[in-house]
Amino acid sequence: MVLTEKVFRGRKATNLVQLDSSSYKTDYLLIPKEEEERFCKSYTPPTQRILPRTMEFPPLLKEILMRQMKADGKPVTEPRLSVKYNLTNNLQLSRIAKKGETPDFEIKIGLGTPASPNLYKNIKQ
Repeated sequence: MVLTEKVFRGRKATNLVQLDSSSYKTDYLLIPKEEEERFCKSYTPPTQRILPRTMEFPPLLKEILMRQMKADGKPVTEPRLSVKYNLTNNLQLSRIAKKGETPDFEIKIGLGTPASPNLYKNIKQ
């Protein structure tokens, strides 16, 4: 039986956890008392990511919305899609950007970098 501090993705739990049964994974590390201070100094907590509030629409839907704005006589601006996140397990590591704040990264529509770029070298966009 062991009383441990539970740390998940760099965040410590508020209460100590009692471990009664055997653990089949190497989830815990026993640190000798003489190495404890060095271990604590080397620990750096993870930084909190700032998630964007909006993202661009898919290309076809964006074109439809821009044409609809033009037909309605409204000024044509690039429409943005509000993003809804499921932050149940990730509340401490991420937060949604406040109005006027710049996020850490941007969500982009696309296929990313292909595994074999030479297959696409002759395709015109």
